[in-house]
Amino acid sequence: MVAQRVAAPERTLFYKSLLWCLLVVLLADWALRHAQRAGWAPVLRGLLAAGGLAFTASQVYLLERHNAEQVRAWQTYRQPMAWLATQPVGPVLAPVLVYQYYLRFFAHTEFRDQPWVIDDQPRPGVRYRYLVRPAGGRPVPGAPPGPPAFHGAFDIFVVPGPAGR
Repeated sequence: MVAQRVAAPERTLFYKSLLWCLLVVLLADWALRHAQRAGWAPVLRGLLAAGGLAFTASQVYLLERHNAEQVRAWQTYRQPMAWLATQPVGPVLAPVLVYQYYLRFFAHTEFRDQPWVIDDQPRPGVRYRYLVRPAGGRPVPGAPPGPPAFHGAFDIFVVPGPAGR
């Protein structure tokens, strides 16, 4: 229990370290009782207060850093769907599941008034308008030659032809 690493995002502090914190409080109470007999309780109270403040400050720092990273990641992965929302609606092929999940999430939460079809496997008879691949990754079969129409967290190609431009 004492060796468990505790990072502070969201409710981790309360759920993962509650027992550890109770153990520390019980040990601090025991130490204060013995220190009171020896006459150095004020020094120990100061040390315990400083330790508590240092621990609280480190948890707040970890939480703020985690939140900043989360916001930056959400903005990075929101940009491709925001770009797609400005383009004509058409079927999207995203063979990498992580990218498909990001696109579907933002399509459902922020761009729900447009009927997006986002697939991870090509369906027979569907002519995809957009192809998605990892940024700078190996080409996706059927992707047009040349640079992607959108380059960011991942690349989006616009397929020319009857369903494309």
